[in-house]
Amino acid sequence: MARHDTLTALRTGTPVVHRGNGCIQVGCDPDRGLVIQLPTTLRADDVVGFLRFLTTARTPAEIRRTAGRWGLDEEVAGDLLDRLRDAGMVAEPDATEHARSLRVRLHGRGPLTTRLTTLLREASIPVTVSAQRPRTAQGAADAPLASWDEGLVVLTDHLSHDPAIVGGLMSRGIAHMPVRLRDGSGVIGPLVLPGRTSCLRCADHHRADRDPGWPLVAGQMIGQVGHASAATVAATAALAMEQIEQVGHGLQRSPRTPDGSRGGSTAPQIIDHTLEYLPQPARLRVRRWEPHPLCSCLFRR
Repeated sequence: MARHDTLTALRTGTPVVHRGNGCIQVGCDPDRGLVIQLPTTLRADDVVGFLRFLTTARTPAEIRRTAGRWGLDEEVAGDLLDRLRDAGMVAEPDATEHARSLRVRLHGRGPLTTRLTTLLREASIPVTVSAQRPRTAQGAADAPLASWDEGLVVLTDHLSHDPAIVGGLMSRGIAHMPVRLRDGSGVIGPLVLPGRTSCLRCADHHRADRDPGWPLVAGQMIGQVGHASAATVAATAALAMEQIEQVGHGLQRSPRTPDGSRGGSTAPQIIDHTLEYLPQPARLRVRRWEPHPLCSCLFRR
């Protein structure tokens, strides 16, 4: 059972129940709930008792002792926990710490900035909020955004952001993503990993391909805040927060291979994509944004 040396716990709110005939169930989702047929050498009551003990984070030593008290040897208990990890039922403390170690800057001003600030603080993720381009002394040789050292910048609320900010994020290699309201809907992404993914200029190029007037229109929307209902603001902020948490523990993997970890964790969904929340009726739409062949970001790869 020394396969995992960190604290182990079932995800909060995961039910562990009997199904009868030597069978137990962990979780309640019809697609993701795990049904386990136990060998005849194990009593369902014992396995349920052992798993309910894991609703609080336990050390490997505690797990070994308790497994023994419930009649489970180390190999059986270890195999059971591996199945639960593979099914995403086990909370990984390391993943939580990765999310909390991410430092986030929200750059913008509006309802999404306000809501995301609250969500990030509730999740104990360090957050800085700004709305103006950083000033540098006249003639200073500082690189663009030299004072920004966060791991992720979320460009909030504004329909279009200052090109100097976007260019500075690209030149400094800072991951960034826009989150905005657009004519009653919410739009999250794409997440830009400079030199590895498509960028916001790529998206502008694609839009200009379809609408030659787009550059003129986009320039006039810099700093303007979109509109949506309070429910759409809340839904958009929640979806954005979920993506930020994925960045916290998923950015270490290659953006081109989103799978690769246990527990169902994947790379952020909005790499090379936008996620749109549309109300009445509520639905989600995903758009793909390929790197554009005319965009200078291709030379960073």
